[in-house]
Amino acid sequence: MGISRRYKTKREYPTKQTGSVAKLMGLSDEGVRVYEQSGLIYPEKKNGKFRTFDIMDMVMLLYARVYRKCGFSMKEVKRLANDCELSDVSKAYEESIVRLKENIEWEQKRLQRVEELLGEIEMARMEESQYRLDIMPGMYRIEFLRKQKLDISLDGQEIIEKWMREYVPFAMLSTRYAKEELFVSREKREAISGLGIGEEYASFLGVEESKYIKYYSPHKAVHTILHADNEELNPDLSGCLNYIDSQNWEISGDAISFGIANLHFGEKFDRYFHIWIPVEEKRHKIDFTMG
Repeated sequence: MGISRRYKTKREYPTKQTGSVAKLMGLSDEGVRVYEQSGLIYPEKKNGKFRTFDIMDMVMLLYARVYRKCGFSMKEVKRLANDCELSDVSKAYEESIVRLKENIEWEQKRLQRVEELLGEIEMARMEESQYRLDIMPGMYRIEFLRKQKLDISLDGQEIIEKWMREYVPFAMLSTRYAKEELFVSREKREAISGLGIGEEYASFLGVEESKYIKYYSPHKAVHTILHADNEELNPDLSGCLNYIDSQNWEISGDAISFGIANLHFGEKFDRYFHIWIPVEEKRHKIDFTMG
């Protein structure tokens, strides 16, 4: 849509050069040009050299900035400034309120996750290799790495790409060790890796169980925080296994890990992570023989 502003032809308004307008509006020269290129303001050239803006350009620039700060794109700003009635602007603001509330909710969840990570890092500093009976929180997981090789279909890869793109830092590296693998030496133990998301965040993000995504419900498990580096890709589980045996428990399912932090990538590549090993009380055989 072409813009015709009659006051431009009267030349009754004082003008300012780009630098002065930019400073007044809290923008860079380049920022002013963005609004100019979007057709919201249009300067005149003075002596074929300097671009000058009049007071009405500055008023338009102010309201354009208001729209931008309210969450509208440059395309929407141009429409609202030039082609809309009050009812159209009202509807646009209502839609912006919905978007802003969604963004606030997202940022609140992100803040919650960052605070959790801080707590987990402090826990890793203080409680590494300490064992306790706990409840593993519910988790959704997708696996794609087996024997250090990608093992996923094209459909599954699309899900992983979405998790990586949209769900980090709620999604973290998560490894599964099959129950029978826990008693194999570290060198031979097979780890199946992927991504995991805690149940609370999965609900917020709309993640559901599917062909590729498996849900692990909360269950009793021995929990610890372990460390591994490049010397041993798999963690040392012996302390955890000895603790389980000392408590007269038996392992009832696959062990699941969930990442906390990576350090010294260029050197040792230290990795810290939670690990939960499901347990239950040992079943004692009843001797029915007569003495």
